[in-house]
Amino acid sequence: MVFNCNAITKFAEGHQTVDETTWGHAGFAEAGTGLAGRLMNKKVNKGGQITIMTDSKRFRPRAFIHRHKLHEPKAGMTRRGTIELCQLIRDIDSMIIEDNEPSVTPPMPPLPPPGTTSRLITTPRDPTKKKIFRGKPIITADNFFFDDKMCEFIGENGYGSIGTNARNVLPKGIDKKYLHGEKHPSGCKYSKVARYTKPIVAVKDEGGYQRVHISFQSTNATNITTVNCLLS
Repeated sequence: MVFNCNAITKFAEGHQTVDETTWGHAGFAEAGTGLAGRLMNKKVNKGGQITIMTDSKRFRPRAFIHRHKLHEPKAGMTRRGTIELCQLIRDIDSMIIEDNEPSVTPPMPPLPPPGTTSRLITTPRDPTKKKIFRGKPIITADNFFFDDKMCEFIGENGYGSIGTNARNVLPKGIDKKYLHGEKHPSGCKYSKVARYTKPIVAVKDEGGYQRVHISFQSTNATNITTVNCLLS
């Protein structure tokens, strides 16, 4: 399905979304036996999961990876989510149109103009893949996929990203007392009240890319981290 979708696509979107999806397997039988039904949560006894990248504004799959524990860690990443996202980015890297096409996102000072960012991905581009990205996209995902190493990989390779950041993988080098990590116990009255307590913004310009981390306390700790995607 992914191959066919890319084959009939002229240009993919400049914003991509990444998430996990689950399928269940209860056995082989004809329709109406009741062995297969709608999944109400991600945990199933039999079946599997994939991590998939799609256009943000419509469901057009661009790349996917089967989820299991045997994927080889790359770029020093050991967390399962970062390994999967790293591989998806390597897959779509072969689908980037070369520098003779304009970028889908405007240049963003102090970043270099589109096409001048050094390409650190060492995997050779697959010549059989159709080139459908007019520039390196901005990728959105949740905190399962983001940590410091993933943000560095994205920035150093000229991509962009935005997503949530888990409390246990907050940016290193910043004392935790300057970030929000408070967790409320179940039934806590504070967690039922909409708040926006002391938002903190940290900006890092280094290595040719910009990372912006926003930390605030709402019903619980909320941390949003971005790479190369904010204009101001």
